[in-house]
Amino acid sequence: MNPHNVVHPTDDRRQDFAEILEDFDQHCHDRVRLRPDAWSGPVPVRLLNAGEQDRFRKSRSTREPTPEFEGAPALYEFSEVYFNAKHTVSLVYATHFCGGLCGEGFWVALALENGEWKRLRWRAPQWIS
Repeated sequence: MNPHNVVHPTDDRRQDFAEILEDFDQHCHDRVRLRPDAWSGPVPVRLLNAGEQDRFRKSRSTREPTPEFEGAPALYEFSEVYFNAKHTVSLVYATHFCGGLCGEGFWVALALENGEWKRLRWRAPQWIS
């Protein structure tokens, strides 16, 4: 979903959104390669290559559990993160696929406030199946 057409910021963030759209236009076709050893957090994260992603999707279309992905709730994907000029407001597209007709996709707007990223309440459609 192109943010130019579907994301609607609050009135106080229109300039930030205009700057984010400039960043989007310049970088929407960029691809980033993430390093598996660069992640840490409260839950385990496993980065999958294209073949592993295909196997995950196929594993969710059968009734037999696949040991390779045991315990994985879903396959999560994210766009590049797009920023305003000051890097204090961002926009990212996120999806997750949990099998069959189980999934969701949406744009998320965040603002850096007091050293923490907080979700903004911008209007944008999302899909759920």
